[in-house]
Amino acid sequence: MQAQDAGPLVIEFPELRLEFEAVEVWDEEGLLQGVQADTARVYLALGESLENTRVQFTQKTPGSMTVRQRFENSLTVMEEGPHCDLTAWTHYNSSWERLPFRGRSFILAGYTPEDRERFPKVTQEEVVEAVRRQCGDHWAELAGSAPSPLEYPVGVGMSRIFLWIEYYPAGGERQTYYVVLELPMGC
Repeated sequence: MQAQDAGPLVIEFPELRLEFEAVEVWDEEGLLQGVQADTARVYLALGESLENTRVQFTQKTPGSMTVRQRFENSLTVMEEGPHCDLTAWTHYNSSWERLPFRGRSFILAGYTPEDRERFPKVTQEEVVEAVRRQCGDHWAELAGSAPSPLEYPVGVGMSRIFLWIEYYPAGGERQTYYVVLELPMGC
């Protein structure tokens, strides 16, 4: 699988259009080319995050909207190159943060190193068992070799950024749209 060249990322919903600054994404099947029903899932290329990125929006019908953002951290177990990402297990989920508008755009929030390391309290036994179920015995042994549950070769990494858009068309019912930015956790 190869990333598409960096260029603006355009997401079309029935009542609005979002255009992100230049970014590399994985979309070999062209799923982002059409109009999304209510959720757009974007797989970002290695090294991309879209933090502090300007997003232009165009409303197809008059109305108002609010945009909120939050992030999710997951665990990963690392080895020289390969890694096991526990994106279907326990996560740290931040609270939703409302993004202010500047004309017809908004800026995605950025995160601190402390934000990237937030994770619920877990035991080493819980981590090892989750790794064994998802990735097998070899990875579970690596996780068990860590001095504590969240120390190398186990690590915490940001795995997703979510946008929650509530659109209120003039004279119509509220529409809810989501953008899920899937962040690569390793090489």
